[in-house]
Amino acid sequence: MDLTERIRRYVAAMPPAVSGQDGHNATFAVASVLVHGFDLSPEEARPFLDEYNLRCSPPWSDRELTHKLRSAEKTPSERGRAYLLNARDSRPDVRPPSPVKAAPKTERKREEWAKPNMTAIANFTAGLPAIDTDWLRRRSPVEVATVTSGAFLEALYGRDEKVLIFTRYYSQGDFIWWVGKGGFRLSDERGTKAVASELPKSAKLGVWYLVQPVSGRWEIGERISQDTAKYTRRSEANVTRWVFFVLESDEVEAAVWSKVLAGLRLPIAAIYSSGGRSLHALIKYPVDSKAQWDFVKKHMERLVCPLGADPGALSAVRLSRLPGCFREGREVDCPSAEGKRGKRYERFERPRPQELVYLNPHAVFEPIFVMPEIRR
Repeated sequence: MDLTERIRRYVAAMPPAVSGQDGHNATFAVASVLVHGFDLSPEEARPFLDEYNLRCSPPWSDRELTHKLRSAEKTPSERGRAYLLNARDSRPDVRPPSPVKAAPKTERKREEWAKPNMTAIANFTAGLPAIDTDWLRRRSPVEVATVTSGAFLEALYGRDEKVLIFTRYYSQGDFIWWVGKGGFRLSDERGTKAVASELPKSAKLGVWYLVQPVSGRWEIGERISQDTAKYTRRSEANVTRWVFFVLESDEVEAAVWSKVLAGLRLPIAAIYSSGGRSLHALIKYPVDSKAQWDFVKKHMERLVCPLGADPGALSAVRLSRLPGCFREGREVDCPSAEGKRGKRYERFERPRPQELVYLNPHAVFEPIFVMPEIRR
């Protein structure tokens, strides 16, 4: 077997990067293997990393792949250089050894309990009336029509808690809301002081918030070497209190999903739209530690996933749509002529609201469908 084929097989055996599941480290490990293990330059390594990227969900951009290879080159390996090479190995052809077809995204294999069960959904929603956003608004304990993004956060978080806001999904946070003190704009650079600012009203792909309150400081999220660390504002190390769970569904019709949410005997603190067709629900269930959060999740997902909830949304450090903001467009798949998967930006004809339709800061274990109509 020649070196090119050996590299391809080695990389093919490494796990793909999946958003929300430490995807940076998975991709950085591949970049390090190529640069240090097989002693390739970033330019020589790139075709192999491009092949790996076809399996990632979502795929990395060209700029991100280049950055990971450059970072790997600058980060020494404890195993030295060329530790995966044999004496007889010759340099690989830096061009892709054969045309690579963009295969369909490899979906994570779900256990049966994690898949929507249409029979269970039909039984669960049987007897419930038609439920839409107006129906939910009329039963919301808080009148949602006048609730701004800041007021939404003030209602749900405790005194002096901080909530990280994003206009760029993969950033380290662009703004922060400090309960009782208002909004602040953040810098991408450590050591730069936050500046008092209003929260953003809209963004190209929408506005998100990290649902768990955070310290607002840069913390060490990953130790690359003894002397080098990767700092972050959005990891478990930054979380100050474990409070919320997010329920989303892209596999169940919106009208049916609304019924599911109204029928759940869970403390639903808020329901809001994504700027698309789906509704997101925020479950308020404070616990004392991440271990307890994981325990609650394990039991909750057995209830909600057969009813259509996305198990991927039940992650501990989850970004969710910030109500009161607008989403200006979306990214759609755009395969290239070479068969590689890419994305292109598609602007909406008019910005779509991330609309708050239900707010109950003091939610209890009672389904919404039994609550009386408060307003017309």
